[in-house]
Amino acid sequence: MADAKGLILIEEGVPLLRERKGGAVNLIFAGVLLEAVRMIDDGFDNPSIERAAHSVFRSSEGIFVSVGRHGTSKLAAVLESYAEGSDPEDPLYRIYHNFFAPPACLNPDFETKRLFDSPPAGESPLMSVDDPIQADLLRTRFMGTAFMISVEVVDSGIQDLKVIDRLCRRDLGWKEGPFAMMNRIGIGEAMRIVTKKLEQSHRKEINFPVPALLIEQARREEPWPLNSHARR
Repeated sequence: MADAKGLILIEEGVPLLRERKGGAVNLIFAGVLLEAVRMIDDGFDNPSIERAAHSVFRSSEGIFVSVGRHGTSKLAAVLESYAEGSDPEDPLYRIYHNFFAPPACLNPDFETKRLFDSPPAGESPLMSVDDPIQADLLRTRFMGTAFMISVEVVDSGIQDLKVIDRLCRRDLGWKEGPFAMMNRIGIGEAMRIVTKKLEQSHRKEINFPVPALLIEQARREEPWPLNSHARR
């Protein structure tokens, strides 16, 4: 097996401020794809998940197209390396514990082809939402995951928040970076979304580390300083 540092989905577009398994934007991307796959495991249908992801990130590539393009085997291997706990002092494992553990539907014995194939030609990711409560739940799960990981990599000194926003737009194709998104909806609302995702994860006995930096930013009720390279 390649060393853990080599198990990534995408290359980091900018050198990290501090090296750690998983990188920065790569870790955010893996977490968002993982959340989509966990939604499948939770019984949500592919079109609803696809619409929710597009509503949040406005990416030109569908969330399951991304999973299929990278391959379920590679995604599972990457996630397993991030959740690997043989060394409890590993910097990534010490914070995330089982957060990145791959769900059952990434098991090679699970029928994944129909779930992760490209959507039929002409199918719009902006189809009308039949169940607004479900749609809001799925959007909240995507946002909470993206917000938590983005702030954690900044809080841990891995990457600068302004760089993360730029690379999420450039390398992940998002219309808006996670910190700009939090500023747009308000830091209090962002904290509410992360807290809701924390509760949902804990009901599944999945660790969900809320960064101290996010808690402090919400306490101060201040937007993220996207006009500077300051961490705080």
